Amino acid sequence: NAIAVGGALYCAACMCTRQSDYPAARRYLEQALAIFREMGNHNGEAGCLYGFGVVALEKSDYSVAREYFEQALAMNREIGDRNGDANGLNNLGNVAMRTGDYPAAHGYLEQSLGLYREIGNRGGEANSLMLLGHTALCNSDHPAARGYLEQSLGLYREIGNRNGEAACLNNLGNVARLTGDYPAACGYLEQA
Repeated sequence: NAIAVGGALYCAACMCTRQSDYPAARRYLEQALAIFREMGNHNGEAGCLYGFGVVALEKSDYSVAREYFEQALAMNREIGDRNGDANGLNNLGNVAMRTGDYPAAHGYLEQSLGLYREIGNRGGEANSLMLLGHTALCNSDHPAARGYLEQSLGLYREIGNRNGEAACLNNLGNVARLTGDYPAACGYLEQA
């Protein structure tokens, strides 16, 4: 079954990306993309484009990551995949944040947050809130950072995502540290 093979190749690429084996991840993605394109499976194709973007993002190749994420976003919009649309906006926000374009990051992330809320994707909502908080933190807007991160932390706890919870606590610890509240910073960081 071609869909199963394409899916397995995509999963192998994800594992390689997590292990920082980017050449192998790209090879698996190229194979999966060829299968999905041959089948006319646009969801699979968009997923592969997203995967290429993540590899580029992890390698700090932001312009390439942006190109892949924009292609995946356009494809998801074309096929009406609202969750894919939200993921694409979230990824573009992450690229903008990492390149220091905080207004653009905020705009993308607010759009993704709205879509995640509309479709009921609580994990996506929590991630967008955390990225909004991190963007505000990078932009030295500590009150906004705290607000976004507290919302994100509540959602991550609600859905039982311990990794997200730890990331939020770490970011809240950084907000407290940067605002001089060292006891709170220690508390957040110890929890993380």
